[in-house]
Amino acid sequence: MSASPPIEDSLAFRYHLWRKHEHRRVLHGYYSEILATDGARVRRLIGQERKLLFQEFEDVHVARTIISRIEDAAGPGEQMLGYKRSEHAKAVAILQTGPSAQAPGWLAFPYSSHTLEYEDDPTVPFRRALMMPQDSVLGAARLAWRSGALEMQVALEQRTRQDAHSKFNLLPYVEQVDVCAVSYRRGEPKLMDLSSEEDATLRLSRPSPSRLEGQVAIEPSVFKAFVRTDSQVWLKVRFAREMFCLPDNWRSFWIEVDVDTYGVQV
Repeated sequence: MSASPPIEDSLAFRYHLWRKHEHRRVLHGYYSEILATDGARVRRLIGQERKLLFQEFEDVHVARTIISRIEDAAGPGEQMLGYKRSEHAKAVAILQTGPSAQAPGWLAFPYSSHTLEYEDDPTVPFRRALMMPQDSVLGAARLAWRSGALEMQVALEQRTRQDAHSKFNLLPYVEQVDVCAVSYRRGEPKLMDLSSEEDATLRLSRPSPSRLEGQVAIEPSVFKAFVRTDSQVWLKVRFAREMFCLPDNWRSFWIEVDVDTYGVQV
């Protein structure tokens, strides 16, 4: 397996397709998927149950197919808009127009989600290429008492298929991780704040390029009531613009985790 190539050239990936995969019991009601291309290379990240899947490869045919779908989607009656007008759409085509990651600009328009249904695409190489992700990111969490305070200790770990030709280190491009707790009552989700601090953003450390760790203080009484309900804990992971030069919400993904409470009295 070759060493990880640089991934900082996100500005070259000007064409993006983003969509929601709607699920009832998922944070915000959907998993995210993003496809990006520079006309030759393709970069893809998708949220799935308890993991993220990533791949990058070079294929001009696939790249051109993605670009043509963006261009075809902007047919009669469609209008390029500032990206904020498309934030709540189920599927969005996005064109990055800014000169740098520090001074980005975007045009976006909603389009029919069928334009991303490559699972049924008759172009077999296109389908095959996008259905073989090389890397996955998994999450884990546990409770622990530390200096008299209860904290949630979280880890993200990247794993690469043994037959992958190269490995892209994704976790150095994670810029923020938040703990999101969801409690269901009569089937309706409600976000809960478990932290004893003002926000639930994790304090991050990076013991290796393929592992990220973090901690956040937890309010014991709130967590005790939370686990007695129909509940879930999610890690909301936001990647830096050096990976995907997009607005915050379109480069954010989430992973459900089980919180290990073994040996911890709350």
